[in-house]
Amino acid sequence: MTPLPGPWHGLFSLRVGPGGAVYGATGYCIFRIKPGTCEVERVWLNSADPNVIDVVGPIVGDQFYFATGWRLRAVTLPPAGSGPG
Repeated sequence: MTPLPGPWHGLFSLRVGPGGAVYGATGYCIFRIKPGTCEVERVWLNSADPNVIDVVGPIVGDQFYFATGWRLRAVTLPPAGSGPG
């Protein structure tokens, strides 16, 4: 199994996203598990407090929603095969 790039801070959550890919989130990282493998690739990383992911929301289209404190935020998921965003 490929180790997850970036820090593992607390929360873990998995969601099915575009194309059937599985996306996950920790406190500082959003990652994708490549379909048909156990390979993990980071698609977003934020290592600066206070911008941690406090609450993981849904994936709608290519937007992965989450909250930091009172702020609703979203990351546009990159197409499969592209690097970190």
